[in-house]
Amino acid sequence: VVLSLLILTTALASQTLAADADQGKALVEQKCTGCHKNEVYGRQIKSLSALQTQVDRCAAAAKADWNLAQKADVVTYLNKVFYNFK
Repeated sequence: VVLSLLILTTALASQTLAADADQGKALVEQKCTGCHKNEVYGRQIKSLSALQTQVDRCAAAAKADWNLAQKADVVTYLNKVFYNFK
């Protein structure tokens, strides 16, 4: 189980590095800004993995049928603009 989690985390991190922040911005504008504005970003998120988890939660709540690459785009955009995690 731990090995599977490590592999998944590594895969997500690799996808995030190759992700497209401009595409992420477009996805956020389509699905996220209808529920909240930018002031929610930066609250309670303390790591890149926590940001990835929150994007998963929000995508499910918004019924955004995003694939892993699209979620990585959103994480990349949010991290670039609001969080700046390494």
